[in-house]
Amino acid sequence: MNWIDKLGNHSDNAIIKALIWHLKQERYPAAIIKWSTQNKMGFEFKFESAIPHFQKILPDVLEKDWEDAQDITAEYRQLENLVYVDDASLPFNPEYGIPFNPDEGIFFSFGRVYSNPEQQINAFESTISYKLPTDFVEMIGETCEGGFSDYYQVYLENNRAVIWVHLLLMKLADKHDHLEYEVLSLLNKKPNLFGQIGSLEFFPFGQAWIVDHSTNEIEDGYLAFNIVRNNAIVCLSESGDMNIAIAESFRQMMQNSLFLSLG
Repeated sequence: MNWIDKLGNHSDNAIIKALIWHLKQERYPAAIIKWSTQNKMGFEFKFESAIPHFQKILPDVLEKDWEDAQDITAEYRQLENLVYVDDASLPFNPEYGIPFNPDEGIFFSFGRVYSNPEQQINAFESTISYKLPTDFVEMIGETCEGGFSDYYQVYLENNRAVIWVHLLLMKLADKHDHLEYEVLSLLNKKPNLFGQIGSLEFFPFGQAWIVDHSTNEIEDGYLAFNIVRNNAIVCLSESGDMNIAIAESFRQMMQNSLFLSLG
């Protein structure tokens, strides 16, 4: 019996059961995050080179399985580098942040790259009737969709932070793309938030979290270009209740950002 099969003796634990599934797919998580906010209840696996995976779970089960899972995995040397992160301890704090270095660029850890950047960007812009800002295209480079090993804090004021967590797909989707990141379908689903294609008010380029430090609540949102304001950066909440001014340009947003580590 190998160690993963032995770990299967604890598959009554929801976190361990999910962990075993990932291990058998040869995906070794770097961290497991517990989310227990009003808008997000469950646990999330983060990987060095794969898309994060979130799983919902009932609150009472989450609390018990969270504690037990840490004791179980501590018995396996193969998992000694696995980090458990409680949502209440997520260090959205400049102490843990690395200031953006323009010489090193954006730290994409996984995602998709362009095969023919000029052709794919031209086709994308033609379809959405919008020209991507030059500084944005330059700074994302060959990456057309992707995530980070950790997160970029792009705004912090009065106990409210905005965290950039994923670059949406900046090309027309093909069979290899993850449709959850497809911008075209997002625009079609949310015309009240972004406007109609052909007369867009905002163009979304990133998934984001809006963090209220006073309550530890997190709301999903989108980083977007405000088209009528010369592509200034804003963050729109999923609900449409918040429109947070971030920066005058994508470059300025990144220059003012901090790369936040989970540990």
